[in-house]
Amino acid sequence: MVFNGGGNLAVITEIQKFSVHDGPGIRTLVFFKGCPLRCKWCQNPETYSIYPECIYSTDKCIGCAACLSACRKTAISDIEGILTTDREKCDACGDCTLACPTKARQIVGEAITIDEVFNRISRDKVFYDNSGGGVTLSGGEVMVYAGFAAELLSRLKAMRINTAIETCGYADWEDYKAVIEHTDHVLFDIKHADPRRHKEYTGVDNKMILDNLRKIIEYGSRVIPRYPLVPGVNDDEQSIRDVCRICLDNKLEMLHILPFHQAGETKWEGLDREYYFIGTEGMGVEAANRAGDICKSMGLRVSIGGS
Repeated sequence: MVFNGGGNLAVITEIQKFSVHDGPGIRTLVFFKGCPLRCKWCQNPETYSIYPECIYSTDKCIGCAACLSACRKTAISDIEGILTTDREKCDACGDCTLACPTKARQIVGEAITIDEVFNRISRDKVFYDNSGGGVTLSGGEVMVYAGFAAELLSRLKAMRINTAIETCGYADWEDYKAVIEHTDHVLFDIKHADPRRHKEYTGVDNKMILDNLRKIIEYGSRVIPRYPLVPGVNDDEQSIRDVCRICLDNKLEMLHILPFHQAGETKWEGLDREYYFIGTEGMGVEAANRAGDICKSMGLRVSIGGS
């Protein structure tokens, strides 16, 4: 489950500054590439694999075929006027991205050292201090890089920078202990209470996840549970109540509801992956508020959107 590139190196898809949704105050988000789950609604499918990948945006393509001639691996073909990528041949070398005049092809994921990540995110300490913010490690799944994350968080804590992680909960407990020792907030996803349904839509059941939730709380970490609300998966009243019960049983008082949206649909196409929720409408305000009302009726405070 842990990235085999070494504890000093991680593959990062993005370092996003000035976020206000993933922990308190103004924050910098570090998105790690790699995840043990395969959520069918994932809005960041480019973070599935730990390796850099080429993503192709058809809406930006002008059909010049410069990428085809630039590809030394012959991974790009023109099939009846449609440029297609052979993912088995593509090694994300980046030659096609350099040739593309419209940036229709881009490499997602870059192997970066701890020193480089730390230097880039720590320089904004003044913004964190003035807003009560800090740094959140996200993904993908940060626990894929547990050793890297523990060292990075330790350095941030030494500078008195507030730290947080976003996690799906699916990792070895010993890795969690090493990471949460240096973490102020754990934003913990609870996707479904039913283990069968959880496995159907994420690829794994939820036993390890719920065990880790309990252990992290017992460890003394401040946990913020988050509920991705997905149509047809967990937006029915019983599923919502079951997740609320998990929160209450673990003495959690608040639940962040994250309504499903379609911001990631084009990414699935750009990676040549089949998307289960293609064409599904995003979760509207009314449906999100209804879920929130159910949670409130069970005694939980609710934040819709996770701010």
